[in-house]
Amino acid sequence: AGEAGKGFAVVADEVKKLANETGQKTEEIDQRVTRIQDAIRNAVGAMQKIIDNVSQIDSATTSVAGAVEEQNAATAEIGRNVTEASTGTQQVSSSIVQVQQNAAETGQSANMVFSAASDLKDQAEMLQREVTNFLQEIRAA
Repeated sequence: AGEAGKGFAVVADEVKKLANETGQKTEEIDQRVTRIQDAIRNAVGAMQKIIDNVSQIDSATTSVAGAVEEQNAATAEIGRNVTEASTGTQQVSSSIVQVQQNAAETGQSANMVFSAASDLKDQAEMLQREVTNFLQEIRAA
């Protein structure tokens, strides 16, 4: 049993060392996965804030677009009333046309901002879904 016992002891010692190393590496992997999950949670939180901000911008843009529509309608009504009430001068007519053009340009700009905000919101929501799916895949792995 002497020589065989020594050989067994050496093998048992190596198995013990490998088990310890495996345990350490497993702990390191677990810590890394935890750090990755924390970073992803932080990223998801930041993206949610972005989505919330984009939603606020979207709401504000919608309000601005509605106000511009009302402004356009009011400007058109003013134009009709001025034309019906008097023959007007060239300067007054020119001013009304300029106001209408400015209102139309403002409306176009507001619509472009609204469209861009909607696109950004859609992209942020898509990114959040992808990150959520990625987290689910990591958790499942």
